[in-house]
Amino acid sequence: MKKESTPSFRCLVVDDELRAQHVLSGFIAETSWLDLVGCCSDAEQAIEMVVVKMPDIIFLDVEMPGLSGLDLLKAMPLPRPHIILVTAFREYALEAFEYEVAGFLLKPVSRERFLKTVLKITIRYPQDFLALEAPNMESGQHATTGSRSGAYNDNLQSQGFIWVRSNGKFHRIPHWKILAVEALKDYIKIYMTQASGMLLVRENIGRMEQRLPGSDFIRIHRSFIINRHQVKTIEGNMVTMEGGEKYQISDSQRRDIIVKLLTRE
Repeated sequence: MKKESTPSFRCLVVDDELRAQHVLSGFIAETSWLDLVGCCSDAEQAIEMVVVKMPDIIFLDVEMPGLSGLDLLKAMPLPRPHIILVTAFREYALEAFEYEVAGFLLKPVSRERFLKTVLKITIRYPQDFLALEAPNMESGQHATTGSRSGAYNDNLQSQGFIWVRSNGKFHRIPHWKILAVEALKDYIKIYMTQASGMLLVRENIGRMEQRLPGSDFIRIHRSFIINRHQVKTIEGNMVTMEGGEKYQISDSQRRDIIVKLLTRE
C-alpha cells in the first residue's frame, strides 16, 4: 500500500489478455512511484480512459482485437503519455523505435525487465517526476529535490541522448552535440556542433521540445529550440552561438526568454 504523500506516475494498462493485466498490475502495485489508475482490454476503452484518467504512462499491448496498439498510437495526439509497448513478438521492437515509445517489454514480462524499463523513464524524464513530487514536499525536502535535479543536469551532457530517424537510419545524438532545432513544415532540422552536420527528421518541433531536457534546451521562437550551453552572446532579439550561428528570439516573449537564458543554471 502506497502512502498518500508518495509522488507517483499514473499508469494505465491496455491489454486484451487478463493474465498480462494481472502481471503488470501486480508489478505496478509493488513499485512505490507508480500508481495504477485503470486496466482495459481494447483500444476503444483505452481512448476513453486516457481522457478521463489522464495517465502518465500507458503499458500498451500491440496485438488486440479491433484497433491494434499501433493504431492507437497513430490516433493519439502529441504530446502523449509515455508509452511502453508490451508484446509477445520481438519483431515489434523496430516499430517501437519508429513510434519513439519510451520502452518495450517482451512477454512474458519479468519483474527485473519491468523495473529497468520504468526506471529509464524516471531517469530520462526527471522533470515529470519532480513536478509531481513538489506539491507534496515540505520545505526540508525541497533541498533534496533540488540536489537530485542538479545532479541529473550536471550529467546531461555526458549521458543524455536521443534517437532520431533520418534517411532510413536511426541516429543516436548526445544532447551536448545538438546546437539547435529548426521547424520546417512537417520536418525539423537538427543542427549539430562542429563537423557533425545537420539531420532532417520527420518530426514536430513541439514533440522534440518535450523530448529534450528543459534545463539545457530553450524554445526561443516558434521555429527554434537552442542549446543554452552553446550561447555566446545575446543582442536585441538575436542570440549568437559559439560557432557564430545566429537565431531569432520571439518578439512577444523576448523578455521571458532572455531571463531564462541568463538565469537557468
